Amino acid sequence: MLIYQEVEDVPVNEAALVLGTSKYKTGGGNNLFFTNRITAAAELYHAQKVNKIILSGTKSSRYYDEPKEMKAALVALKIPESAIIIDNEGFRTLNSIVNAKVKYGRFTLVTQRYHAYRALFISSHLDVNAICYEADFPNEDYSYTTVIREVLARPKAILDLYVLK
Repeated sequence: MLIYQEVEDVPVNEAALVLGTSKYKTGGGNNLFFTNRITAAAELYHAQKVNKIILSGTKSSRYYDEPKEMKAALVALKIPESAIIIDNEGFRTLNSIVNAKVKYGRFTLVTQRYHAYRALFISSHLDVNAICYEADFPNEDYSYTTVIREVLARPKAILDLYVLK
């Protein structure tokens, strides 16, 4: 099994890799994809399934910093700063996995199921022994654009890995 829904079923790994997303929805309001990934990462840590949490995302300016926002949210959930690793160069899922592979050959991905398939595909291609703890999907009507973006990202991943290398 590569995708786990229950924290008690997740095998122990040294680190979790939380794949970045904005704290806010386009047009304002909290992004539940963000909230649910942070909640899932905290669950893994508190259940002693991981010792470190890598926060990977985009830091495009001082006003937009996904890992900084994720760190603040984790600290609010009683995750010690010493357990948090920041990766500001996680511009894409591929970058995030490559960056985490440098230090950890095996880790637990934290994202929603729709995204987990691509992340696990990339991990496998890069010889990373990854599993995924599935963060809750807000609901089917929450974000069509997120799902459409994922549909377009999958062929891009194949292009990146097999053609552009």
